[in-house]
Amino acid sequence: MIIIKMNKIIAILIICFLYGCKEEPKKRITLYADVSILSELNFGIVKLRETLSIQGISLTIAKDPSQANIKLEIDNQKDTDSEKNDGYSILKSGDIITLSSECNRGLLYGLFELKEQLSNGIIWNEIQEKHTRAHHDFRAIKFNLPWYPYRSGEHLNTHIQTCKDLKYWEYFLDMMLENKFNALTLWNMHPYMYMVKSKSFPKASPFSDEEIAEWEIFWKSLFKMAKDRGIDTYIVNWNIFLPELFSKEYGGGNYSSEAGVGHFGDGETNQNIEDYTREVVTQTLNTYEDLTGIGITLGERMGGMTSEKRRDWADRSLIAGLKAANRKARLIYR
Repeated sequence: MIIIKMNKIIAILIICFLYGCKEEPKKRITLYADVSILSELNFGIVKLRETLSIQGISLTIAKDPSQANIKLEIDNQKDTDSEKNDGYSILKSGDIITLSSECNRGLLYGLFELKEQLSNGIIWNEIQEKHTRAHHDFRAIKFNLPWYPYRSGEHLNTHIQTCKDLKYWEYFLDMMLENKFNALTLWNMHPYMYMVKSKSFPKASPFSDEEIAEWEIFWKSLFKMAKDRGIDTYIVNWNIFLPELFSKEYGGGNYSSEAGVGHFGDGETNQNIEDYTREVVTQTLNTYEDLTGIGITLGERMGGMTSEKRRDWADRSLIAGLKAANRKARLIYR
């Protein structure tokens, strides 16, 4: 009987020892990223911190990589953004996770992969490695805005207030990030009049200074939310359309009014139209630092112009305006 009891005691001690040796879940995680990229990843870090906190784990930023449980690294440095792939790798070595990518967006996606694994019930000590590369560099959504739209009707008017609601865009951009869309293209016939008031052609604007200031708050907030989520933003228009007031005050493009003759037909241009177009493109890019770029469309109201004339018009107006901006911006040439 004594021997049996002793065996039971030994077995219990062994079990206790084994459980005592089992790695305890971490209560504190430290993350390191170079200070030059840390701010660009803040949105992903905040979301990961929120998810970790549900498991009772705190996340802090380490100043020294040797003190970090998560290391964020940019690898395969290349000269141009267009050559970089926003895939990512998650590697484990002991209790150290190294998350690497060729660009900041890839690191952001990797942070959300960690967040997703944790949200699916995986504990920190059991995070799975992963390696992925993007098949397409440009993964865009084409979004037709309901103001000054290409089409008309009550179905568009119904959504004007929705599309001016930043909470709507927060959900929409979150959906884009979750599904790895990396570009949002915003379309209407002449977006610039909703973004800036031309200094040389102020009567072209349908808005007061107070109203254009409200639009500016909206656009800056939208572009900043997109940038935080690794999403590039572009505004794209059809040509050659103008504000109705421009045609009234400065001449040209009378078809742009609601009482006009439609979307298709001969284009109209003059020096005022070219100067105005060039100026509002430059003002827009200078005003909205988080706007990635613009797009142009050579069609619709450019009838009666040869391909060369359409190209030359775009060069003298839209592209010249882009080049005159005080920063670099990208161009979608459609």
